[in-house]
Amino acid sequence: MKHRINLKPKQYSPAEKFLQSVLDRTTGVINVPQYPDATFYYDPDKKEINFGHNQKYRLFWVRNSGVLWSVLMSEYGLGFYSVQELIRDMVGTHYNIDLTGNNIHTATLNISINGLTTDD
Repeated sequence: MKHRINLKPKQYSPAEKFLQSVLDRTTGVINVPQYPDATFYYDPDKKEINFGHNQKYRLFWVRNSGVLWSVLMSEYGLGFYSVQELIRDMVGTHYNIDLTGNNIHTATLNISINGLTTDD
């Protein structure tokens, strides 16, 4: 008797597909002296910093703009904690970083690093 293994690819929700498209564009990684414990992840085409991670203080920052957090809430009907969990899981997997126990914040930091910006 032969056993069949079902190797179907994971079916992503529309919200997961949207976040994955943002992650696919956020290909740059930068560390800067002003923030020695932080790593920033940016979209090189738009020159926008989308995420920041500080492992020492267990903080993860998400750009506060209409293209991510609020879209996940308004367009896809996710609640605040669902958005946090989705971002924690997908971003952690995408960048291979452990975000377990990290506080996830949305904020406009208004910083500029080497021509990259967080301005909304």
